[in-house]
Amino acid sequence: MLGDAGGPPVHAAGFAALVRTARERVIPLTTETVLAVHPVIGTSRALQERLTVMRGLPADVGADVRGQLAGLVHPGFVADTGIRRLAGLPRYLRGISHRLDRLGGNVERDALAMRRVHAVAAEYRQLAAQHPGDPAVAAIRWMLEELRISLFAQPVGTAGPVSERRIYRAMDELTA
Repeated sequence: MLGDAGGPPVHAAGFAALVRTARERVIPLTTETVLAVHPVIGTSRALQERLTVMRGLPADVGADVRGQLAGLVHPGFVADTGIRRLAGLPRYLRGISHRLDRLGGNVERDALAMRRVHAVAAEYRQLAAQHPGDPAVAAIRWMLEELRISLFAQPVGTAGPVSERRIYRAMDELTA
């Protein structure tokens, strides 16, 4: 709400307007958030349990999926993700499930895709360390999730065009 109001109020009238807006929006916003978070937590737990009982899961794939899950659903993930992005989390979790479903006969293809994601992610982590809290860096983080959908779970569908090249271009624009 504070962001929608243009930041912290600097005078009494701005503060009063923010209080009015908060009173009007707190219950609907809380309801929207709970409805978005509930299925995410359930699906995340189901995926974690699935990883525990999966036979023949390559260790590197298990570590990669666990790392992705930890990046998506962790203590504080609602605040970190933000209400606008919460709606996308179920699609990323479906992407993980799809990846695990089709892994059996495609271990080599999965490994190649994983190397591609890890290469981009390594550069992203360096950029994120140099620009903490930058919204443009956060947008690139979500591009990485879309890249995972593109490489591991195409039938799930991406939210828009994504490629390694687009991600590198976005990172280059931040450092230029």
